[in-house]
Amino acid sequence: MSRRVVKKIELTSKIIAAAEGILREEGIKGLKARDITNRAGCSLGSLYTVFKDIDAVVMTLNSNTLVLLERSLSDATRRVENDREMLEVMAIAYADFAIENQNAWVALFEHRMPDGKQEPQWHKEEFHRLISMIVIALRYAMRGCDQDVAETRARTYFAALHGVVSLSLRGRFIGVSRAALYSELKHLVQLFA
Repeated sequence: MSRRVVKKIELTSKIIAAAEGILREEGIKGLKARDITNRAGCSLGSLYTVFKDIDAVVMTLNSNTLVLLERSLSDATRRVENDREMLEVMAIAYADFAIENQNAWVALFEHRMPDGKQEPQWHKEEFHRLISMIVIALRYAMRGCDQDVAETRARTYFAALHGVVSLSLRGRFIGVSRAALYSELKHLVQLFA
């Protein structure tokens, strides 16, 4: 590997590490190019030699968060054999992940591309992997459904689960208390299943 390539990889790593630190501490609103590069110890222009724009940085951070979320859900369900229990364990693991990684988790859903720009296809596919995990967990409740229906139901289930977690963690009047969150998620799984 050439020295130039190595330097670019090192710079990318420094910028991502700095951006992840800011995201953890301040949330998505704290992700500003100058703050990232100051923390990374590089010039502002350096950021743009490895990323097209700040949205590309956020996409990378969100991609990393999705990998961690997917791993968390997989780890939680690894030894579960009962499909209904799998849904319950996934719901609890999702809430745990959101609580433990709140700023990164919020960034997954709050980041918006500027008008006229689309999220990259690879990022959409990462979200699709998450939905595919739910499709697998819901398979017992959807016997006979074609793939399109199964994916639509998985998205509906995820939206319901995410809504409960999101509203509750943000303390919205319609959310449930943190003390009641886990029992309500279990109840939601029972209703959906």
